[in-house]
Amino acid sequence: MARIYRDAHGVPHIRGTSVLDVAWGQGWASAQDRAWQLEYLRRRATGTAAEVLGRAFVDWDVLARRTVMSETGQRALATLAATTREFVTAYVEGLN
Repeated sequence: MARIYRDAHGVPHIRGTSVLDVAWGQGWASAQDRAWQLEYLRRRATGTAAEVLGRAFVDWDVLARRTVMSETGQRALATLAATTREFVTAYVEGLN
């Protein structure tokens, strides 16, 4: 399991017994520090940014949906080497 602590400047330090523990901890720290950015990027990839950010994002949303951006990411994940996919999966579990 990952141990996460923050120094006097708020910088997260992550320790774990394995690389996957550290990946999970990094995901968890990222979710704490960057929830707004993660939500923004998720909406950009799924073509739903205009729902909350306004009409200025409609053109991007159309592009994201036409190019099936989120599905492309899933296909890319599936092609990774097993150890890399495990690392990414641990990071995402930490985010969630």
